[in-house]
Amino acid sequence: MLIDLVDVRVGQTVAKGQKIGIMGSTSIHLHFEITQNGQLKNSIDFFNR
Repeated sequence: MLIDLVDVRVGQTVAKGQKIGIMGSTSIHLHFEITQNGQLKNSIDFFNR
């Protein structure tokens, strides 16, 4: 398991800095995806460089 506690729901909009869950003890990484208007987006486009 990668996450021990999920604090968001499927389809919920989240804000920058918002806690989305609590990381489990088996891993130190996070997998996520971003959809906009039903289309999968490249998440790197949403990071400040």
